[in-house]
Amino acid sequence: KSDFLANMSHELRTPLNSVIGYTVRLLKKPDDFNPRQITSLNAIERNGKHLLAMINDILDLSKIEANKLELRFEKFVLHSLCENVIDQMQTAYEEKGLKFIFDFTPNKALEATSDPIRLSQILINLISNSIKYTETGWVKLSITQHCKESISFIISDSGIGIKEADMNKLFKRFEQFDSETRFNIGHGTGLGLAIVDNIARLLGAKVSASSQYKKGSSFTVTLPLHHHD
Repeated sequence: KSDFLANMSHELRTPLNSVIGYTVRLLKKPDDFNPRQITSLNAIERNGKHLLAMINDILDLSKIEANKLELRFEKFVLHSLCENVIDQMQTAYEEKGLKFIFDFTPNKALEATSDPIRLSQILINLISNSIKYTETGWVKLSITQHCKESISFIISDSGIGIKEADMNKLFKRFEQFDSETRFNIGHGTGLGLAIVDNIARLLGAKVSASSQYKKGSSFTVTLPLHHHD
């Protein structure tokens, strides 16, 4: 199953990307359509992107299980990577009226050796979760360096928090919150945090979480500053 899905990656994504791409192109010419048609095109784009995100989650986990996830380690500037991630998330937190706090305590020129694409994926996934489960208040990305060997990324929020009973299944595959939360917040694959945990392990990093129900959550990723095979 894992080998099949890993090999089908391109075939599954390509047609869906085409559907989304053509829809976006049509939406750039709103004068050509009536309001009902524009509403329909927006629905196609929104649901297409939602489906693509779920397919990406399933394919990524399958690649990890089949040992086919490609990693590329290189040197990069941490502050620039974080700014790029925040830029990608800007629309999401601004649409909900949330305040985004970025706290970078190391030297801004600090370099790391890791896979910048996969590290960005981890951060985007965790920040997306924080935005998703926060209706009012703030989301924060903090970067601290406690020693020469490692760096910590802390993603915290003022959201709904996590019940103590749910904490032990956070990083398990296909696990989600209770049915009430799923109904109010939305559905997903339940793979996001499992993927974060697996990719972090491949990068030599560790992920931990803490939360106070109805007060907010905090996820910490501790990454070696320089990856050694």
